[in-house]
Amino acid sequence: MQDLVGHESLLERERLMLADFDPDVTAVASQPFGVTGRDGGVVRRHVPDYLLLRKGGVVEVVDVKSAEHLERPEVVEVFEWTSRLMVAKG
Repeated sequence: MQDLVGHESLLERERLMLADFDPDVTAVASQPFGVTGRDGGVVRRHVPDYLLLRKGGVVEVVDVKSAEHLERPEVVEVFEWTSRLMVAKG
């Protein structure tokens, strides 16, 4: 990869460095899209941190959060919702 990709934290920077040295990653987009939708009775909105394009056309949606944030139920709920959406979209 040759272009600079933005990051908002040192943790995001570290994740980008992992992607930069991964020979299967061919491109990275920062905050590539936003999703909005219903999750049961709740309307959720979320913008993933990165989208990685891998060899063979495989796309990986990446969220970067510290371990302490992953202990917050509202964060886990949004990540689970986003994961279900991405799986449903293929």
